[in-house]
Amino acid sequence: MFRIPRSPRASEEWIAVDRLADALALLDAKLGDRVTLRQVRAFLRIARSDFQGEELSIAELGRDVGGIPYRSVIERFGESGSGLIDKEDDPRDARTQIVSLTNRGRVVAQAVVEAVMEPKDVETLNKERRKRVRARSSRIDRLA
Repeated sequence: MFRIPRSPRASEEWIAVDRLADALALLDAKLGDRVTLRQVRAFLRIARSDFQGEELSIAELGRDVGGIPYRSVIERFGESGSGLIDKEDDPRDARTQIVSLTNRGRVVAQAVVEAVMEPKDVETLNKERRKRVRARSSRIDRLA
């Protein structure tokens, strides 16, 4: 059973929580307001498939993310939204549509992965958090 650590400064668990907070802050800055957790999960699922070189259909995405309406994902992250994902017809099956990241989507997803994975020293974690999020956000803006 997981127990919440009493001393956040000395705890590896709190580092993981703070990394997650960094990633969510970055997504919030880039994706705008009113993004649901399911939409974030969908974006990250698309990113995982894209980085692994796998195709992901809209139907598979819906199953993997718990039945999210694909239209909300396409509207939020597609060409008419933030421009982070592409949707194309599958050349092998006209009934199937494949989703993948755009170049901008890859930059955002990579920044999120870095926010979650980078090693942190507990003492400097809080001091650097806002600075890192702003720097990543600026980098994404320049590349977009």
